[in-house]
Amino acid sequence: MKQNATQMRTIAGALILVEVFWTLFRVYNLHSPWRQNLPLHISDFSFICLVLGLLSQRILFCNLTLLIGVPVAFLAMAFPVISEIGAWRTIAIIRFYTTHSAIFLGGLYFFRLSDLSPPDFRKFHQAYLVTMGYGVALIPLNKFLSTNYFFTQYPPNSLPLPLHRLPWSVYFPSACLFFYFLFLTWWCLLSFFGKSK
Repeated sequence: MKQNATQMRTIAGALILVEVFWTLFRVYNLHSPWRQNLPLHISDFSFICLVLGLLSQRILFCNLTLLIGVPVAFLAMAFPVISEIGAWRTIAIIRFYTTHSAIFLGGLYFFRLSDLSPPDFRKFHQAYLVTMGYGVALIPLNKFLSTNYFFTQYPPNSLPLPLHRLPWSVYFPSACLFFYFLFLTWWCLLSFFGKSK
C-alpha cells in the first residue's frame, strides 16, 4: 500500500481544490448559506475517507472508501441530488459526477492495491458502525441547523419511493437497515470476486 505515494497525493490535492473551490463558489457567488454547504453528507464522509486514504494509505480509510464509499457513490449517481438551476446547473452536474466517480474508482483502486483481497467480516462491521455512528452524531446538529446532512431527517427528493410519508421513527431505522444490507451485498460481491481471483 506504500506505492505511488506522490501520484496519490497529487490526486488528493486536486480533488480537495475542486471541492474547496466549489464550496466557496456556492457560498459567495450563488449565495447559498454556509450551514447548507458544510462537508457533512455521507458522500462528503466518503470523499474525506478517500482523500485520507490517498494521503496516508491507512487501512481504515481505504476500507471505508471501498466498503462504504463505492456503494454510496453508485447510489448517489443513480439518484443524483443537485439543487443548482439555470446556467450553473451543467457545471454542478459535472462536478457532482466527477467527485462521485472519484470515490467509486478510488475505492476500487484500494481494492486493487490489496491484491483483490476484500476486508474480513469484522472490518466490514467496523466500517458500518463507524459510518452509522457518524450519521447518528449528526442528528442533533441537523436539528440545530435545520439541515438534512446524511439524510438523517428525511430522504432525498430524488428517490422514486414515497418515503417522505413515513414518520421519522420508522424512516431512520429503516434507512440504517437498508444501508446495512446495501453494504453487506457489496461486501459479499467483493468477497466472491476476491476469492475467484
